[in-house]
Amino acid sequence: MAKAKGNKKNKLVELVGVAPVIQMLDPKSIKMNLDENRTNGMDADSIAKFAAQIRREGLLQPVMVHKKGEEFHMVYGHRRTLACAQIEGMLIPAIVREEMSDKSVFLARNWENGQRENESPIDRARQIVLAKNKFGMTQNEIAEEMDVYPADISRIVSLLKLPESLQATLHNGHMTMQSALALVPADKEEQKEVSAKIDEVVAEMSAAGASDTEIKRATTDLVDQQTEKEGTTTKPPRKKNPKTPSAPKKGNLNDVVPPSGPSAPLNFQTAPAPTNDKPASSQAVKSLKKYEELLDLIGELEDAVTNKECRELIGQIIDFIDGNIPMTDVIEYARVL
Repeated sequence: MAKAKGNKKNKLVELVGVAPVIQMLDPKSIKMNLDENRTNGMDADSIAKFAAQIRREGLLQPVMVHKKGEEFHMVYGHRRTLACAQIEGMLIPAIVREEMSDKSVFLARNWENGQRENESPIDRARQIVLAKNKFGMTQNEIAEEMDVYPADISRIVSLLKLPESLQATLHNGHMTMQSALALVPADKEEQKEVSAKIDEVVAEMSAAGASDTEIKRATTDLVDQQTEKEGTTTKPPRKKNPKTPSAPKKGNLNDVVPPSGPSAPLNFQTAPAPTNDKPASSQAVKSLKKYEELLDLIGELEDAVTNKECRELIGQIIDFIDGNIPMTDVIEYARVL
């Protein structure tokens, strides 16, 4: 298990050495070093929408640069810088460092990217490969710096074996990481067949105005049907002697980690189904939306890549249950479904 991280400021100081000093810079003067391993949100349309948002709301977080001679070179904050460059006369707040090594830039950028909730598993896989191949980092070093389980590293990287079409589906948030992993051992023809079906489902549902969550549920069902038919399964990572954690106290979840790792599937089908034929109560039907929200949170937990994400989502799920879900409704909800 990766060691629990400290607060954001302390981690940043650890990476770059001193407390930050902020200057206001012309975004067009910053030399961009675009991260080829991150593509999410970097297209022209996304940058233009981000620029419009900054015009309305301002810029909430500074970027980081380092000096090479008299030039400022980007460390992190590429999207913010590109968006601000589209706003006439805008200066951007920047944490300025003295010249940094390529590895220091990589680690600082990886730390900042890891704070985002929507980090793509494909981007994370590419970062892991870069850490190993370019900077010679060991598996334990990668696990520590990227806050992932060592046993999960090879599984995350295996996503890059998928055809580009399936990688794009996962990258765009239309498929769960668990579904993607289930397709890794499939042969190329099967992957091609599933990819074509998924593209069709995504196109139809997107045209109908379906949400990303609804699309993700549909693609999960499709992949489940395909893998059951073909007998293809993936095993979640297991610790050598997993112990089931005791029920955590609300608001104190720093030491809670699922025994199977953050990307392990969650099975909620073990409760016995009710045996009588009494129809579901109207209250249970009215509560259906709340349970669907809970399932959405559980789906996000299945896709969690880092320990930090996992702990936060467990906390959200527990808080949601405490505040919204009377346990006496669970069986009736199962009957509604």
